[in-house]
Amino acid sequence: MISYKNSEIRTILNGLGYRSRINSNDPNFPISQDESDLTDESTQKAIKKFQVDYDLIVDGIVGTETSNKIEAEINSIHEELNYLLGVNISPILPFYGQITINAVQQFQRGYTNSIDGIASLTVREEMYTITHNNLAQSPQINHIAVSQVLQHN
Repeated sequence: MISYKNSEIRTILNGLGYRSRINSNDPNFPISQDESDLTDESTQKAIKKFQVDYDLIVDGIVGTETSNKIEAEINSIHEELNYLLGVNISPILPFYGQITINAVQQFQRGYTNSIDGIASLTVREEMYTITHNNLAQSPQINHIAVSQVLQHN
């Protein structure tokens, strides 16, 4: 299990669409530098919404179970982006940083009207569906072909 700093938790919640730019004071949104306690209203709402979405105990605390689920979700996003786009986001860095933002934007160019680098639930579901449909059709699919399809949409 990774021990996330408070700014990293906020960044991940921002990157997953649980906190919006409107209720964030992060000038480099979705990246946060805010190390304050995770007790402000917008962060508490975001943590609880994440916990609800992933069937966790809803207590607003990023304990072991929530932290593990955050790490697993980020790893899943990275695996799907690596597969779909041929990027190489390291699995040992389960974090939502500029590399992830750029890769999500690249994905969004082919599938959504919004190119904001936020892997909202809708974006994550689309990535999951495309990845798993492609794997079911051809386990040896070439990620370059998928990238070309993304660029032409």
